[in-house]
Amino acid sequence: MIKCESSFNPFAVSSAGAVGLTQLMPCNIVDYKVSNKWNVQEQIRAGVRHFRDMLDIWEGRSPYEQFALAAASYNAGPNRVKRDGGIPNIPETRNYVKKLGDLFYQLVKDGYP
Repeated sequence: MIKCESSFNPFAVSSAGAVGLTQLMPCNIVDYKVSNKWNVQEQIRAGVRHFRDMLDIWEGRSPYEQFALAAASYNAGPNRVKRDGGIPNIPETRNYVKKLGDLFYQLVKDGYP
């Protein structure tokens, strides 16, 4: 996820205002009680917890669908994914879901858990 979000740059800032390794939006910084948005440990903790929360939203789906919808929710927001009834037709979001899935597949193929 970090590779897709920031290419491992802890000081990355998006045009939408997302910051850090996991590209946290300002609302997520507040929600996950990040006291220093430039602290790498806090960035990772909050980003992983946020992705976990996105997975929980889609619990009960097939593992593939749960992962894809969680990735789309992380990128475009869960309300947009719910409103669109799936992965939104936003090129950035579709590319993000594919890239994240491809990276995960490669890790599994290479023998990582």
